[in-house]
Amino acid sequence: MQKSVVELMKSLVKVCELKNIADAVVSGGGPDIVKGVDCRYRKWTVFKLITHMLYVPLYTSIISKYFSEFYYVDLFSGSGLGYVSEEDLEDVVKNVDSVGLLRIAGSPLIPLSIVRKPFSGLYLNDLDPHKTNLLRKRIEAIARLTNSQKKSNCFPFPVNQNNIKIYNHDANIIVNKIMKDVEAKHETLMKKKGRGCHLYFFIDPSGLEFKRKSLERILRSSVRSDIVTLFNSYGAAMQVYNHIKYGYRDDVVRECLGDRYIDYVNSYARGKGKSMKDLNVRELSECLLNYYINIFNTYNYEVVTIRLSLIEPTIAKSKEQEREFDILLATKKTKRGNPYINAFIYIKNLVEKVAKDIGYSKVINAFIEYIATGRLPGLLGYIINNPNEFFNKYSTYKRYGLV
Repeated sequence: MQKSVVELMKSLVKVCELKNIADAVVSGGGPDIVKGVDCRYRKWTVFKLITHMLYVPLYTSIISKYFSEFYYVDLFSGSGLGYVSEEDLEDVVKNVDSVGLLRIAGSPLIPLSIVRKPFSGLYLNDLDPHKTNLLRKRIEAIARLTNSQKKSNCFPFPVNQNNIKIYNHDANIIVNKIMKDVEAKHETLMKKKGRGCHLYFFIDPSGLEFKRKSLERILRSSVRSDIVTLFNSYGAAMQVYNHIKYGYRDDVVRECLGDRYIDYVNSYARGKGKSMKDLNVRELSECLLNYYINIFNTYNYEVVTIRLSLIEPTIAKSKEQEREFDILLATKKTKRGNPYINAFIYIKNLVEKVAKDIGYSKVINAFIEYIATGRLPGLLGYIINNPNEFFNKYSTYKRYGLV
């Protein structure tokens, strides 16, 4: 595990590339930020992107050794760029005027930049045509940049637009088309070379709109996948709470989790010696996350979760008021195991433990400050420059003045 964790820690130094990539796209002729179309990134969004960009280089370095082709799929891709407003930067960066609006690369640009081996192709989708229009123009700018004599350090490999498919559909519809396309390639490669395709999914819905049947279409496929996805635990818990307590409709939850979720909630409540109506939102959040993880486990996937709180525990009046969501990393179980799963378990424990003691905002602020200024704050500087020290127990953090 130590080698993979050290590699992961070293990747942290590239977090500031999220700004550099975005700036390179604009300076290369791509559309600048369009407010009202491009997303205004909150702190939690930035952390999701960091999780994504930490895993991508690890994924490409190992998958390229065992599979003939590997593809990136982003079902809620957005426009390719987002931004942190000056207002949101005020409590993070001291001289915010010198930074201005902070451009940040969105999820679909990361696999074109922070990779050790280039993806065989990309499948990008967003329901909003205004976003996909901007995304297409920005990728065109990247392609021109990487295929010209003037190279960019942000994009190490030439970008072939013929290998990038951009769709404008409901994710629940397009996922079947994408899977059929890759499965056909996989079958052909297995016959010719004995090594097929692999998929990396980044699934970041705004709510619960990605349906269980769509997820299972991925999980049951003959083509194996690594999946980084978001589960809105609090949003799901609130809907189920209102359904149980007040009889509100639960159609959205049923489509996301399946009809049998309510039986699981009932069993969970009985295990606590309660009725379903006595469960609070925090308990429902935990219950529904476990149920969601079980969907992956059914198809022999192992899952690591990183839980983030939308309200600081020190500010919330009660734990029931904490709004939480979970980032899930799912990978197919293998006989040899996945060393990077262990690395992410380590990161999960680190983030959740430190965040509990000093607050989620301080942890994420350190990342945003680094992205905005390129200067390593004390916490991140220590992690990156002394990765091996992080194998010590958490009690040593205070000795080093980290918290």
